Amino acid sequence: MAGYQLMNTLDEVDAAMQALLAAMQDMPIRRDGFRADHRKLTRKTALLAVEMADNGPAFGLDY
Repeated sequence: MAGYQLMNTLDEVDAAMQALLAAMQDMPIRRDGFRADHRKLTRKTALLAVEMADNGPAFGLDY
């Protein structure tokens, strides 16, 4: 159950990040500063996803 919840949460975060990136295309001001923040968040989220996947057995995941 914990594995499903983790993967579901990571999928939802990924979908939210994609939606944020798409919405950012229409931002007329401060797009570059926001883009840098988006990149930082994306990298940290990816690192978290990799760490969770690497430690899957501790969460009861079958990887």
